[in-house]
Amino acid sequence: MCELHSLVSYYRPFDSRGHHHKQQQQQQRPGIDLSGHPELWTNVDSWMRLVHAKWDRVLQACSRNPQCLDILEHWTRVQQVAATLRQLTEARGFPIVFAHDDLQYGNILRLRDTGELVVVDFEYAGYNYRGFDIANHFCEWMADYHHVKHPHLLNESAYPDKSQREGFLRTYVKAKAFLDANMKADVGLVESDDVRHIELREIKLGDARIAEEVAGLEDEVALFVPASHLHWGVWGLLQACSSDIDFDYVAYATQRLSIFLRLVSQMKK
Repeated sequence: MCELHSLVSYYRPFDSRGHHHKQQQQQQRPGIDLSGHPELWTNVDSWMRLVHAKWDRVLQACSRNPQCLDILEHWTRVQQVAATLRQLTEARGFPIVFAHDDLQYGNILRLRDTGELVVVDFEYAGYNYRGFDIANHFCEWMADYHHVKHPHLLNESAYPDKSQREGFLRTYVKAKAFLDANMKADVGLVESDDVRHIELREIKLGDARIAEEVAGLEDEVALFVPASHLHWGVWGLLQACSSDIDFDYVAYATQRLSIFLRLVSQMKK
């Protein structure tokens, strides 16, 4: 995941005119993120508009699910809570990277011959918050899309515990330090892929530094967990009134939106 996120160092985001977004300033101020508009809120805004445009069909799809109907009846609250969460994420200036945005277990394959892990299905990929991509992956730990009876429901008890999250984030922090020290946007190298003459710098981070970085990432990711539920909850409502796939999108959307509302409510407290 960290290697994927690091692609932003090679391929800068574009603005609406097709130009590299503030590329000159970025080169002059390497510690400042100037990545433009994250996919998270682009998607949510677009899908929210579609929910309104298809409101009657969404209502009909949810007609047999009282909890879903209750969410729709209080849809204004969903919008208000989403706006609150957006303000919280935008105010913090979190890093924006090239993110996969759907890194569930079915999109991570292991090659038989080499054991190498390969990420597939970049349908939702784009420039997005680093914390969202990690949070979304953690949320997917709760999914079992092959469950005989309830493939649409998340098992909240399967969310990675503190030690599992720390193990993941420690590896991410160490990988990022290595990549930051060794990656540079050398066009000739990227095009030739000839790395034989490069001497890689070995990076050793102290335990205190790693713990500090992990703690910061943990706080960053926690803010985007409800964002993941909002993102896929709104998506699920649209799928419920348009998809022919045998999957209970209504129950899926209802659960995710309910978790979203609960988590943001707990955040305020």
